[in-house]
Amino acid sequence: MFAWQHTLIEWYTQNNLSSTVLQIVTIMACMVLFSHGVSRLTDKKPGEIRSKPIAQVHFLGPVFIWCIGFFVILYLLQIDWTTLAAIAAAASLGITISIGELLQNMVGGIANSASDVFREGENLEVDGEVGMVEEQGFLATTLVTVDGVKLIVPNWKLLTQTVKNFTRERGYRIRIRIPIDEFNFDSNQVL
Repeated sequence: MFAWQHTLIEWYTQNNLSSTVLQIVTIMACMVLFSHGVSRLTDKKPGEIRSKPIAQVHFLGPVFIWCIGFFVILYLLQIDWTTLAAIAAAASLGITISIGELLQNMVGGIANSASDVFREGENLEVDGEVGMVEEQGFLATTLVTVDGVKLIVPNWKLLTQTVKNFTRERGYRIRIRIPIDEFNFDSNQVL
């Protein structure tokens, strides 16, 4: 047997690595089951409009479960937190630069979910397009227009642009242009 193999086996047995690996696998399995369970319990049935708290749990519950599981695994591996913080800072800077738009959409999704600007089932106008909010996702919000066209709006747009909520105004506005011959009709009759 080579010296490095003997050293590896000795390290493996001294650190009780087999039980740590088993614990990590068990924790990861629990994270998958719990996050899937939360998603399934809060799934929207066809035609159903979820309440705001249920939508928030559906949206943020799995993220919260995975974060807790990640920190438990780090604790089991006995990783030094200061080293981890330095690595995380450098990694987050690189990730932020490379996938900035994705992060903007994620932050927009969290902000839209936490705020009370709009809910599923409400009628909005974004970029001149009017539609009903069908679903609020982590990266985008789906609107359905009067024509039945689905619009996928990135969440960062909903944060940075003006959004008109017609449902909160207790009405729905549609502009219809009707061409008339102004010389042959009385304006009072047209109205």
